[in-house]
Amino acid sequence: MDAHRLIQPGGVSIDGDIIKDEKLMVALDKERMIKVGKRRFLRVGKI
Repeated sequence: MDAHRLIQPGGVSIDGDIIKDEKLMVALDKERMIKVGKRRFLRVGKI
C-alpha cells in the first residue's frame, strides 16, 4: 500500500496520536504501537 494514501486522511497513528506529517521521525527509545487503518497493528522497539 502507498503510505501517502494512508497518512493523508489520518489512517496511521503512533501510540494513539494521528500522524499527518509524512516525513515524521520517531525515536525508538521505548516500545511504540503503530496502527494502520482499523485492523493492522504493529509493536516496534529496540532490542
